[in-house]
Amino acid sequence: MPKLDDDIDALFKLPLTEFVGARKALAARLKQNGFVSEAEGVKALAKPSISAWTVNQLHWRHREAFDELIATGQRFRKAQATGKMVNMREALDARREALSRLSDLATEALRDAGHNPSLDTLRRISTTLEALSVATSLSDRPTLGRLTEDIDPPGFDSLGSFAPSAGITKRAAEPLHASPSKRAVTASSKAQEAAAEASRQKERQARI
Repeated sequence: MPKLDDDIDALFKLPLTEFVGARKALAARLKQNGFVSEAEGVKALAKPSISAWTVNQLHWRHREAFDELIATGQRFRKAQATGKMVNMREALDARREALSRLSDLATEALRDAGHNPSLDTLRRISTTLEALSVATSLSDRPTLGRLTEDIDPPGFDSLGSFAPSAGITKRAAEPLHASPSKRAVTASSKAQEAAAEASRQKERQARI
């Protein structure tokens, strides 16, 4: 039902405080019109967490910036397949810039909606955005714009495939007075680096 898809998309575009009421109204309308199974499906839709809601708003309101982040992951994988270090470095730099831009937009979206852009919330947003950017296919990620919860960080294998080799890039030092959104991106990136290092240590031990 194309129209139902549009109605569901509209639910996830709403302010978070309006989600439950609108979901109930949509389910009631569907049931009244004889679409019982569809109504049950709508009733089962979970209310997004504040961080998932924010990522949804980035998808709906800032599609160009959102799509750019997804594209950086695709460009990196292509560069990695060809082994061109320059292209890999460019893709990683573009990814950091895209994450930083989206973190700033997330802060604005939260404030505009009357929510607190806490460091923890921004960190969870950045983690979800990173997970989306390293997904290798559409089947590896949930429906964009309809997230209901945070996406777990990628596993060691995914992190290893996306992390640059030694010498490709230098770790950027976090500014002394970095904004919460910048600190969230930096903290999430450090978590990825730590996971990648743990994976390398595990591989070295396996060879002993």
